[in-house]
Amino acid sequence: MSDRVDFSKGGLVAAAAGGPIGAAILATGALVEGGVESAGTLISFIPLVGISFIFGFFISAIPAMFGSYAMASLGCAHIWARAYAAWGIAGGFIGGGVITLLTVLIGSVGLFLATRVMGASVFLFGAATGTLCALLARRYVRWLPEESE
Repeated sequence: MSDRVDFSKGGLVAAAAGGPIGAAILATGALVEGGVESAGTLISFIPLVGISFIFGFFISAIPAMFGSYAMASLGCAHIWARAYAAWGIAGGFIGGGVITLLTVLIGSVGLFLATRVMGASVFLFGAATGTLCALLARRYVRWLPEESE
């Protein structure tokens, strides 16, 4: 078993995908809600992905690299930490916590967290984004030579 694991590729891929994944979740929520016409939403989604890639990378870079490092290090010592489920759960908690913390720090407490339902929806948005990014990051982390691509 290797003491050193290369987690940087997974962290960078997850950080780069954080913004577009979050934009896709928001667009899906708007479509499900039914308040937006689907044609107008899909057309406006194209520039939103480009903008979300830039801003999303800066927001998700530190949590993605931290989470990738922590889970890769845990995976060196514990076999359970190599499971996709463990990465998904950790990513959900990190993503939900980070976006809720950012919402509070920006000062949007009155707007987003006025009720428990809105606070929960902000956390769930971050958790869904964090889970998908963590699963994507796990795809690129290898511990054994047999696991390498």
